[in-house]
Amino acid sequence: MIIIDDDSDEDDDNDDEDGCILLASLLSSASRPSPTLQFSPEETSPSSQSLFLQSSPPPSSSSSSSISDLPHKLLSPGDVDPLKDAALILFSSGTTGPPKAVLLSHHNLVAMMVLMSPKNVSENQPVCLLFYPLFHIYGLVGILFHSLYRGHKLVILPKFSLADMFKCIELHKVTMLYLVPSLVNRMIKNSEMKRDYNLSSIKFVSCGAGPLTEQSCVEFKRLYNIEDVRQGYGMTESCLASLLVDPNLPLKIGSVGHPLPNSEVVVRSLKTGETFGPNKTGEIYVRGPQVMLGYLNNQRATNEAIDQDGWLHTGDVGYYDDDGYFFIVDRIKELIKVNGYQVSPAELESIILTHPSVSDCAVVGISDNRGGEIPKAFVVKKPGYDVSAENIVNLVADHTSAYKHLKGGVYFLERLPKNEAGKILRRRLKDLPRSKL
Repeated sequence: MIIIDDDSDEDDDNDDEDGCILLASLLSSASRPSPTLQFSPEETSPSSQSLFLQSSPPPSSSSSSSISDLPHKLLSPGDVDPLKDAALILFSSGTTGPPKAVLLSHHNLVAMMVLMSPKNVSENQPVCLLFYPLFHIYGLVGILFHSLYRGHKLVILPKFSLADMFKCIELHKVTMLYLVPSLVNRMIKNSEMKRDYNLSSIKFVSCGAGPLTEQSCVEFKRLYNIEDVRQGYGMTESCLASLLVDPNLPLKIGSVGHPLPNSEVVVRSLKTGETFGPNKTGEIYVRGPQVMLGYLNNQRATNEAIDQDGWLHTGDVGYYDDDGYFFIVDRIKELIKVNGYQVSPAELESIILTHPSVSDCAVVGISDNRGGEIPKAFVVKKPGYDVSAENIVNLVADHTSAYKHLKGGVYFLERLPKNEAGKILRRRLKDLPRSKL
């Protein structure tokens, strides 16, 4: 069941219905009963609408229509090559450069649904909350498609705020929550808000779209009393995921888990391309059925991303330990090159966020006078709180080596530029005119 918790007008009902019917048809296999669709007002939430998707007709299904009544000529298997034809064109996040149009095949999508499905399925129907844009890989494939495929109840929140998210969790008894690191840190900074809501229904939290530091993970689990907080790793080019934490294996805080079934993941040297063993940091390479077809009308970028052996060069830096658990450090393009050293922005950001007056922050590299880079912090203060640039500089200096210090200074903003999925647009911070800094 999908519940759209919305206070908006009902002018777009037909568009939603057509999209949901097509999606249900694409994800339903011939061996499963034909789902029945029914639209009706949801009594538990004012002005909201519900879409019931289930194997048998719901009560009072006078206005329902069956998937089996659709004209199947529109979905004729003979007209589509699942391996070569694109099912989706989604844009990459564009956090470090211009977004690219990613071609994902029917095979990519079906493989991802199967690869993400756990071996052991709970008897209770999970309730998920979706507030990410449906043109982003996380919201569309990771939550919407997967929830439909698994038969989860899905609550959609069109406009996000922390208060609305907490209300939906309490009202619909949400059990599964999908977050990004910036939102986790925001929830930590505003943890006092949870006192007004009953969030005890949450049993599982998944965090993706960026590395979540161990410190943030531990603090989030403590403040919200949620033991099962897991990370995953992937990108639009890998149809969402390449690494996930197996629910049947022990958790390791900070780890994004193991390679998905039928997938290969290696770590290679940034300089020589040598394949590394455990505990050596390098670029993550991925090969498997989830790897994209390529970039639309951009063969050069496709050749740079996927080599002749089928390996996807992710542009992300990480390593795996002796037990095969993978850990992501940062994006190659986001690493700051300081006098031959590589500085991870995520490390410095996690330190800055420990300050009680800081609501959000981002660290980027800016050019110095010697042709290299130095770290610069962009900080958002919590309302009603105050902190000086000197306080931030000293905080980082007290916890890091000299080459990681904020020699580029600190600049305060009212808010950080982010895309619709909550990722920081660092290129915009780098492009800010120096006169404004």
